[in-house]
Amino acid sequence: MIFQLYNILRVALSDPIIVLLLGVFVVLWSTRSSSGYKRIPGPRGLPLIGNLLQWPTTRPWLVLDKWHKEYKSDIISVNLAGLQIVVLGSMKRASDLHEKRSAVYANRPHMTALVEIMNFEDCLFAFHQYGPQWRQHRKLFNDHFQAHAIPRYHPSMVREAHILAQQILRAPEKILQHLRHVYPAILMDVTYGIRLAPDDNYFVSLAEEAMSGLSVSTINGTTYLDIFPFMKYIPGWVPGAGFKRAAEHARNVNIAAAIEPWAMAKKMLAPDSVLAKLLDTTNNDDVLSRNTASAAYLAGSDTTVSTAHTLVLALAMHPEVQRKAQKELDEVVGVNRLPTFEDRNQLPYINAIFKEASRWQTVTPLGNSRRSLVDDVYEGYFIPKVSESSPHSGSIHHDPENYPNPFAFDPDRFMKDGKLNPDVLDPTSVAFGLGRRVCPGRFFSNDALYITFATLLSLFNFAPPLDADGKPIALKAEMMTGLISQCTPYKCRVTPRSANVAKLLSDLDV
Repeated sequence: MIFQLYNILRVALSDPIIVLLLGVFVVLWSTRSSSGYKRIPGPRGLPLIGNLLQWPTTRPWLVLDKWHKEYKSDIISVNLAGLQIVVLGSMKRASDLHEKRSAVYANRPHMTALVEIMNFEDCLFAFHQYGPQWRQHRKLFNDHFQAHAIPRYHPSMVREAHILAQQILRAPEKILQHLRHVYPAILMDVTYGIRLAPDDNYFVSLAEEAMSGLSVSTINGTTYLDIFPFMKYIPGWVPGAGFKRAAEHARNVNIAAAIEPWAMAKKMLAPDSVLAKLLDTTNNDDVLSRNTASAAYLAGSDTTVSTAHTLVLALAMHPEVQRKAQKELDEVVGVNRLPTFEDRNQLPYINAIFKEASRWQTVTPLGNSRRSLVDDVYEGYFIPKVSESSPHSGSIHHDPENYPNPFAFDPDRFMKDGKLNPDVLDPTSVAFGLGRRVCPGRFFSNDALYITFATLLSLFNFAPPLDADGKPIALKAEMMTGLISQCTPYKCRVTPRSANVAKLLSDLDV
């Protein structure tokens, strides 16, 4: 990508008019109303393009960690050809701006690739600009996914968790594939009233391909469309413009992901589905109901699956955590039934595991970016209107002041006297975002993860794979680059905890 970008920049910067206009824009923008204010710490950049060539193409959160340490600051500024990005490296900074000043930082960056080319704004209202349209979609979504609404979806979650366990017993080597299926299956049932058979992966794959566009936007060059919007006019056939072809393909996939399940569900219209209620609430507004429903189906599938894969990896790497969790389950649930939602309050260590998994290897290491609606002054720093700000979750979640020995997987950090310790910073408060843009699907995701993993831990042991000599192969925790990050592919050995598992699962009515 660096080579592609270099060629594009070389052509663009060879035009004296572009150079002049860009130079004037950068100078005017960077000095606008900032005199008399402190400069936010951060790396010095080159004329015109700022820190553009210093911005890494893979795992950028590692470089941000380096800059936080180098400039001894939990707030730093990066300049990408005139676009200022304020990186918030502590919970205090993130809370001060995105929570306490949420009215100022309620907007989303206008992402040229994601919105104008890939069509993500239609299928994920999280990309809407702040205003009546965003508020309308969010209110509709909240009506069906706020905390008080989630218990009505518990039967679907329990059923799919039991089917997942049966599938893992039959083919334990495919556990990651099974996990890829279970959360979209729950969401398809709840949102559209469509039940997916365990081997029916069409809508699972469609959601995955659609959401992979978020990674395309940050890996294959389309992120530079946000900095140089004129690049959207470059035809896809031009050498070096592969980013444009990828974005146009993603658009077609996104349209299919929004329309196909909606069209199928509308024909059968299960009365208890979210879609049926949306159509009733919106007086059969097809566009509004379709786009609100697709947000649940797409966003919920991707982030929850990523967290689930991280959980399995953590359990396989830490047998002592498994044993402690299983001891708690055996004491509360016993061995002759499976966990329920009614058991949850008596399973604090299980809940601590979920918190630690979201902290240890966060699936959104760069946080949820916001764009300021007005000029702002924060602790003597001038933050101009339409600047971007982003909580650096990777840094916040590994802050030793809040989490001693931060790179260790240790659920006990959230425990005190056998209960969850409310004094420890809850990492999900950062993972799901803050203020007006907090993720509205967080309650659904938390409950779906709880019932699936409480069920799996009660039935199975997780361990590293074995080599040809029968020795364990060491597993490594490493996240891939993407707006929503996933752990690098790995293998895991899954075995039943006892001979009773097969009978317990065969007796289930699913």
